[in-house]
Amino acid sequence: MVHDYHQGAENYNAQQLLHDHCDECKRRSEHPAAAIDKLKDVKAAWHRAYRFEKGWLAPEELPISEAEVPILRILWALQIRLNMDGVPLGAYPGDLATVIRQPFRAQGLELIAGPSPLTDALSAALDHLADPTGHLAEPTET
Repeated sequence: MVHDYHQGAENYNAQQLLHDHCDECKRRSEHPAAAIDKLKDVKAAWHRAYRFEKGWLAPEELPISEAEVPILRILWALQIRLNMDGVPLGAYPGDLATVIRQPFRAQGLELIAGPSPLTDALSAALDHLADPTGHLAEPTET
């Protein structure tokens, strides 16, 4: 399916994740978990969800589209869950993975020394989190 023309639609804002009055956006909104993988910028969506839930969206970020609300709610729920494990609300996990790895890489070390399926999986997971595109990676067989 193809997206309808967004820019001329009522309530359009370029910062919206999905746009009202678009059949493709509406379809994605009905399956928000799957729609997250189709987002152009997951990091921006992550921060938008944080500001939306806190009521801190700037006037230029408004209005919120009805189509994007389910995705914002899922991203917020993930932030709440990660916060229970010590991740600050609003902190993007990819940024944290990069920060965690930098001191080790600066010393020429990996997080866990020695190759093993566990260290390979951990390294791949951290690399994925640091992916600047924010897209979910395809699962690989081990």
